[in-house]
Amino acid sequence: MIVADALAAYLDQRPPCDGQRVAGWRFEVAERTALRIGIRDSQLGGPYEGPGIARWLAGLLELHWSDGRLTRAQADRQALADPPSALAEWRSAALVPRHGALPPLPGPSVPPAVQTFDPSVSQAVYDEPARALGLLAQLGEDAGRSGAARVDAVLRVTVGRHAVRSSAGFVAGWDETAFSLQLWADELGSASYERRSWPSPADRDRLCVEATEQAHRLRVEVPVPTPAGGVLFAPAAVDALIGRFLLPNLNGRTIREGRSLFAQTDLDQRQRVLRDDLSLLVDTTLPFEMATAPCSPEGVRAGRVALIADGRLCRPLVDVEESQALGLPPTPRPRGRPFALLECAAPALTWDQALQALGHGVVVRALPGLHTQAVRRASYALVTPDAEAVVGGAVVGRCAVRLAGSLIDHVSQASSRVVRVSGVLGPGLLVFDGVGVTPA
Repeated sequence: MIVADALAAYLDQRPPCDGQRVAGWRFEVAERTALRIGIRDSQLGGPYEGPGIARWLAGLLELHWSDGRLTRAQADRQALADPPSALAEWRSAALVPRHGALPPLPGPSVPPAVQTFDPSVSQAVYDEPARALGLLAQLGEDAGRSGAARVDAVLRVTVGRHAVRSSAGFVAGWDETAFSLQLWADELGSASYERRSWPSPADRDRLCVEATEQAHRLRVEVPVPTPAGGVLFAPAAVDALIGRFLLPNLNGRTIREGRSLFAQTDLDQRQRVLRDDLSLLVDTTLPFEMATAPCSPEGVRAGRVALIADGRLCRPLVDVEESQALGLPPTPRPRGRPFALLECAAPALTWDQALQALGHGVVVRALPGLHTQAVRRASYALVTPDAEAVVGGAVVGRCAVRLAGSLIDHVSQASSRVVRVSGVLGPGLLVFDGVGVTPA
């Protein structure tokens, strides 16, 4: 990457500013090209969702100055093209490091080989854009044949190149692709796909079926089942709960400063926080997942790390700077979803089995307002207007409910069941105890 070569060569000169010099550095530079096209009101393209190509270049820098100060800054195309003109701005943002000492810079290392590049996606951006248009048009037609009166969709296909380097000798570069698709049926049902690979025919079929069948169910408004015996959280809702409550409370800095649900003694004693058949992992090696990359912008190698193993706290999330204070190796950082994986050693239910086991209750696919809930408590009280009522093991329509519960309770109780959904990496969760369901 020419821009990365030029930036590294400039910083290696230890350029001066305000009487100080750049003593060390680390950066990531990313180039991306994206094709975007959509469907609005069953019309491909049109004035609102016409095809377009966007290109951008951006970077993240960490500069170590000779007076012991530290700069962390974003760099746009202009700054990367002319770093001498940006040096004064970068120097003006220099601060005393959080722990008093400059964080370590990554040294020579060979990141693991991971799957981040699909030639089919790249070809659709550079050589065959009609292929992406054709796929989107076909999805719209299939959804219409499945009963959707109106179809909306947004498709984005991206190709990029990353370079991560440091003055200590770390050099990494890789190509990556991304395919993102969101599909809506009748402004009610929705489905999405986001990976680094082109969707398979099974993926496309799942999107159409999921969106159109959900739209059909949500057209009918019914009362909340009484009594509601439990809640079946779809994988997207479980992912949101983990992202809001578990991951922030597992942050090493938060724990060390006493702002977490967990204390340092809990880590030291490997406190049990989940059921003993459940584990929570970070994995940046998953083939073609958005989380995957050979290394983080800090130069942390890709890997698979258990934060909670067999129900017990194992290690916190730690960045390079915090690793000094805690004396722990830094944690791989996911680039996108899944930010964490909940895994279960016990047999999981299928979606249909979970509905039958639920009997009377509700299905929850999204949790609007979850971002307003206090992280440290790991509990929530929310209104979900588009829950799905389940009667006798079958979804019968839409109902608005108030939900109240605690994620820690949900993943600690023996009655909760993990649910696997075909074509989806993360699990759903069937909860019977400790969750309140009332009409909204």
